Amino acid sequence: MVIELKKIILDLKNGQKNLEFEKLYENSYKEALTREVLKKKEKIHWAGVFHIEDDEIKMEFSVNTRGNFITYLDLDGYLNGEVAEIDDGSSFHLVSKKSNIYEAMCFMEVKKLKVLPEKKLKALEYSLFPKFAQGYIASAIGVDNNVGEFMKLFIPVLSNLELIKKIDISCEWTEIIGGDRDIKERFEKFLKDYVEKELFFLYYDTEYGEMLSKKEFNELFAQGVKYNPNTEIIDLYE
Repeated sequence: MVIELKKIILDLKNGQKNLEFEKLYENSYKEALTREVLKKKEKIHWAGVFHIEDDEIKMEFSVNTRGNFITYLDLDGYLNGEVAEIDDGSSFHLVSKKSNIYEAMCFMEVKKLKVLPEKKLKALEYSLFPKFAQGYIASAIGVDNNVGEFMKLFIPVLSNLELIKKIDISCEWTEIIGGDRDIKERFEKFLKDYVEKELFFLYYDTEYGEMLSKKEFNELFAQGVKYNPNTEIIDLYE
């Protein structure tokens, strides 16, 4: 499945032609720090419609740069932000690559399924949620071997079982409404650099994990056996 950004409406005001384009609001640790130290610049706002379709699903998900549409974890550990709900147990979440919410959601699911022993789980948790981040997901987990190894082992199984599945976004056929040719050409480049490279959707089924067969559960448990995190990080915090 590829999700397409079908339509964009630019909210262009007089004198804004040469301004940068606003990104969707993101509530990550990195963005929170940025908002604290930088004065918000005036930018061009926009609204868009994502088209989601496969053999069983056909739906749309509308977003705009003034709302809260990118999924994040609040400081109590709950998922927040607008979602495209399929049914009571499954939904599509628009996420940002740099927010590391993908890694956090995979951690949450594996923790819920209890396929990692406590010490391994604790080492992974401290790598994702260091105490200095005050409840936010860490902003630089790409260099953390604990998280990298975890994702390498668990992503294929979680995706194959359709518990959590990453879906890329295509902007190839996006219709842009508003602005002249120059603005539209700049926005097309913005779509390629931002929407296609920094954003993607996650399909997340919160209930299927409770109905896994013994064979499916053992597939996940086997990855937990293979996972060998550096547990020295536990000593830093405890």
